[in-house]
Amino acid sequence: QIARGAYLVQGLGHCGSCHTPRALTMQEKGLDEKAPDYLTGTELNSWAVPSLRGIEHWSQDEIVEYLGSGRNSTASVAGEMTSVIANSTSHMTDEDLHAMAVYLKSLATGGKAVYQHQPQSSEATTRKLTAATDLSLGERLYLDNCGACHFVSGEGAPRVFPRLDGASVINVENPTALINVILAGAHTPSTSRSPSILPMPGFADRMDDAEVAQLATFLRQGWSNKAPAVSGEQVQKVRSTLAAEHR
Repeated sequence: QIARGAYLVQGLGHCGSCHTPRALTMQEKGLDEKAPDYLTGTELNSWAVPSLRGIEHWSQDEIVEYLGSGRNSTASVAGEMTSVIANSTSHMTDEDLHAMAVYLKSLATGGKAVYQHQPQSSEATTRKLTAATDLSLGERLYLDNCGACHFVSGEGAPRVFPRLDGASVINVENPTALINVILAGAHTPSTSRSPSILPMPGFADRMDDAEVAQLATFLRQGWSNKAPAVSGEQVQKVRSTLAAEHR
């Protein structure tokens, strides 16, 4: 399975084209697991692209479900990965997807710190949002715009509304993917495994840069999440790259 998975990830899937950093002359810094930079994540078109090495926060079955349908029990696809799943991985067999998952799980993380979800530290945020008193701007924005789907617990609904407490897209150091989703929204693709398209609206027309920064900062520091704050300047930089309808 590892050999089959390596063939699919390195060749037909060409996952490294997006998930491997590039050098000054734009070549990928590694083409297989022998290179320390291979599949370690990068930034592409103002999106933080995650590392695929080890994928310690998901099981093999969760990786298979995500690649096959664009969603799993904790996450939903967004950004350019949406078209990858719609036009490529959703058409693969379960056997091939399992082989890819086995190969990706076999890769060493390279010593990089991996976020570990700690649900016991989530209770304080849940209690505060439930009481709805003495809220920060980010917390108020969350209740007004996000809480109906993702709930005060940040747990969402499996395979429908992504979990925010412990989500990898929220806890990575680079916040650009999260900012993109808040501004422009996202939607799952229609696949044979999950035909329904589940959309999330963008909030670019409802929030200014400072408000998006406050909301993103709350998401990155609420519940058990532990990631750096987001600034209005970071939001403005991402907003400037979006199509006109999302600015």
